[in-house]
Amino acid sequence: MRAFILGFILISFGTISAAQICGQTYRIEPGDTLGSVATAAYGDRSHYQTIFQANFTTLGENPDLVRVGTMIDLPCLDMPVEKVETVAFANMSNREHERWSVLVNPEKLGDLAAYGAVQILDIRSDKARAKGALPGTINIPYGAWRGPRDNPGQPPTDAELSQTIGAAGLRLNEPIVILHGSAAAFDTGRAAYVYWVLKSVGATRLALLPGGFSALDGTQINLRPSQRYTADLTMSDQWYASQSDVQGLVTGSQPGQLLDARPSKMFSATAGQATTLPGALNGPIDQTHGASGNTPEAWAILSMMKGQPVNWQSQPVVSFCNTGELGALSWFYASEVSGIDNVKLYPQSIKGWKASGAALVAPDQG
Repeated sequence: MRAFILGFILISFGTISAAQICGQTYRIEPGDTLGSVATAAYGDRSHYQTIFQANFTTLGENPDLVRVGTMIDLPCLDMPVEKVETVAFANMSNREHERWSVLVNPEKLGDLAAYGAVQILDIRSDKARAKGALPGTINIPYGAWRGPRDNPGQPPTDAELSQTIGAAGLRLNEPIVILHGSAAAFDTGRAAYVYWVLKSVGATRLALLPGGFSALDGTQINLRPSQRYTADLTMSDQWYASQSDVQGLVTGSQPGQLLDARPSKMFSATAGQATTLPGALNGPIDQTHGASGNTPEAWAILSMMKGQPVNWQSQPVVSFCNTGELGALSWFYASEVSGIDNVKLYPQSIKGWKASGAALVAPDQG
């Protein structure tokens, strides 16, 4: 389990001492881990054990499973600690505590927008937006984030992304909520794919709205206008498994496990039928997404991701599907919601693998 900070404290702690921390309480928010809470409060993830021991009767026996809404005590430390770098949004100084989470609900979205503290990126098509859209949203349809017809999961080039993002006025240094169409796993996966691209080009405060546009149900949101600018972006490979990376996993020259995020019926095959990448295991993300009721809580998602057939702690995990969407959703739930380290997306997925001339194999379901 890594110390990935999924919720960011938006009010600066300043330099705090053990005495100032003593007696404070904290409410677990979506995306939190004890490690992220310890990092935000004390500047040191290792203090998650201190928090766990102080709240054992409340949290139970597993420090990896923390329920959203649980109130915990922040215990005293035996030495002063320095704050970690935090961010504050303009016009929010009258808020005592505001947090950023990778999952937001319509109420929180409206709240943030009222303070000018969020951008909404609508990735729906022009046809879908014609049936209903929020004024002031930034529209970059999903197709603009995709590759060619024979390999749609391939991300655009750095130059293409720079042009698209800059022309739309999408500010990567400010919070972005990605708005997709519906609660379906595939549609949510589209938003997760765009989240993955934006994270890879430097955006740091990103979120999805579970349920997408269909969940807004008339919510009134006021947004700041966007303004075109010139961007010069470079896509990081930190969360990106390239074609050569995957070939390394297949040949055994690189460590790691491929995870096929498609539904089990797409992974399963009759004898001898080639359907997946060599050595892949099946972790159908539609089951996790559906079991969460399409409004996932972090602790439940973490529990379900831990139940996938891979050993997350012992090796890198590379998620894929047919064209990237379900693989991106699997990556999002593992990396961003559950805080599992060393998870990557192979966005080209099966279609790109085949386009390269590489062969599929029958799944090993032993």
